[in-house]
Amino acid sequence: MGFGEIIVSLRKRNNINQKQLGDVLGVSSGAIGMWENNKRQPDFDTLKKIALYFKVTTDYILDMPQNIIKEEKSDISQINIEMDEKSNNLISAFLQLNEDNKDIAIGEVKKILKEQRLEYAMSNNKTKKKA
Repeated sequence: MGFGEIIVSLRKRNNINQKQLGDVLGVSSGAIGMWENNKRQPDFDTLKKIALYFKVTTDYILDMPQNIIKEEKSDISQINIEMDEKSNNLISAFLQLNEDNKDIAIGEVKKILKEQRLEYAMSNNKTKKKA
């Protein structure tokens, strides 16, 4: 599937028209039409906006083959997993944070996990005492 077909597919899957996508990206509906007909391509910044909006990678939009990625690289960005909407929203929001706020967010999540483990351990102890 080529670039234009991918944009059409993403747009239709998200039930938006060319004008709506153009408004989100700050381009005209005519520009979207040119992309979809493979007559023009967006600049890099717009390509990144498209990827963020549709929650896909730029590699996906550019129809890059998966086998060009080195096997030995074990980066989380190489993991393709299905996530629920809340997980996607969380990751999308996290990626928009600056580095300092990412560190703060990680610290808060670690606190929440610690509390959750403690609550689980306490409820497990209560269950064992009843048995």
